[in-house]
Amino acid sequence: MGHVFDDKKRTYQAPADETESTYHWLDRSALEMAAAARDELERLYDQYPDPHRRLLANLRAEEGRDADNAFFGAFASLVLYDRWVRRGYRITVDEAIGGHERRPDMQLMTDSGPIVVEVGVLCTKSDWAEREWCNGQLVDAINAGVRVEGWLLGIDIDGGLPDGCPHEEVVAAVQDAVDALPSPREVSSEYENLPRCYLRHPRADSSLELTFFPLEDVDNGPDELGFIDDRVIGVGPGNGGCPDTERRVRNKLRSKHPARYPPRYVDDKPYVIALAGTDAFMQRKSVGRSLYGDESLVLPSADATEGWRVLRKGLFGPSPDGAPKQSRISGVLWVEHLGKELWYPGSIRLAYFPNPFSKVPVDASLLGIDDELLLEPQADGRYLLKWRSGEQW
Repeated sequence: MGHVFDDKKRTYQAPADETESTYHWLDRSALEMAAAARDELERLYDQYPDPHRRLLANLRAEEGRDADNAFFGAFASLVLYDRWVRRGYRITVDEAIGGHERRPDMQLMTDSGPIVVEVGVLCTKSDWAEREWCNGQLVDAINAGVRVEGWLLGIDIDGGLPDGCPHEEVVAAVQDAVDALPSPREVSSEYENLPRCYLRHPRADSSLELTFFPLEDVDNGPDELGFIDDRVIGVGPGNGGCPDTERRVRNKLRSKHPARYPPRYVDDKPYVIALAGTDAFMQRKSVGRSLYGDESLVLPSADATEGWRVLRKGLFGPSPDGAPKQSRISGVLWVEHLGKELWYPGSIRLAYFPNPFSKVPVDASLLGIDDELLLEPQADGRYLLKWRSGEQW
């Protein structure tokens, strides 16, 4: 069985770059927290059957916007496998269903038969729009190439940057602007009086505004976590903003739909999608709204006669003709705190969202859940939603 990480000396103590994958940072970080995460990943992988090395390849994804989705998808599979093995279950992984070339992530073998489990994750960095990703490349180039003492830079980028655009000339121009700065002690800390610099990108239709913030105390030593952060840009477009979480969830679930397999191989088996998010935008209630929808009043168009109407967008809700949108998905297993689990093993909680229209429902207790959403049908055809634990919906 191959190792996830190579045995080598590591000296890097800074945080990850804006566009750096989690695996790449873990593989070069000398911090104790990174070493502990590497040890936990090795432990989890050593017990995981990976005959085709497909999961190992996903764990070791290093480059590109999808690298973290691959890494955390593999990590979620490891965590779920470990949790279910500890409960005494037998699990098959990466096996073809009925000889078909497509493979499910795993099958949980129970006395009632197998439960097919597909795993999907959502990472903000992977879901960045092209513009945010390319902006992050420029931020990384400036952080790596510019040296400054006593200042922190803010950056605002106007216009688009192509993927892989060379930034050497911009880095040199930023360094020239830094070298021309006065002493930080000579500058007022009032925002409107801060030094600024405006640059045109010579390789793209884009302009940059740099704002220079004086630092009162400069401490080049490690912080309480061991980080030595020498990045020069502290304010800028290093994230993709607030993504449409519900749309992200629905798109991810559609990509994991059982239609990936011939119906005769999955129609008679419970089919559960285990979904995890690694960012603060992914909350339990957001997942619920993605599945069951919420009632949104839609204004009529100018020539409409029907007046106000209610729009239901839930993936598990009925279609306009009243037929179920989904009947082959048993439910969604929400893997909470997956990102935290990497640093604090034992953090995850499993919450189950059942599909009320599923043709093959599953006994959620077989999944080792921590909580389950209960759907109580009402006289008007709607459902009252509440958590078994009593947590507020």
